[in-house]
Amino acid sequence: METRQLPRSVVRITLLEKDEAGLTVPRTLYKKNRTRKKGSTAARPAEKAMRRAMKAAGAWADRYTTAHERSNEKTRDGWLSDLPSNMAKAVKSGTRQLKFTRPIYP
Repeated sequence: METRQLPRSVVRITLLEKDEAGLTVPRTLYKKNRTRKKGSTAARPAEKAMRRAMKAAGAWADRYTTAHERSNEKTRDGWLSDLPSNMAKAVKSGTRQLKFTRPIYP
């Protein structure tokens, strides 16, 4: 049997059938598993800020590594002479990731 992906808004699918006695009986075909969130609501904003900071640190590291390798390919010990500009590019990239579109704390 082919299974299809249901939208997230679907919570339950119930089929109404008649039993031997002629009574209408509900039969549940699908029921969404209810999962509880593990973190407390008080710690959620701090977790969100930490996740965003780590994402920014990753963007900084990726950008710096790319610029470092490019500088090293250009000239001998090019990474050393291009260090200030490579760091500036990396910091700019990391700061872009850190910018918030809305405040962390509601």
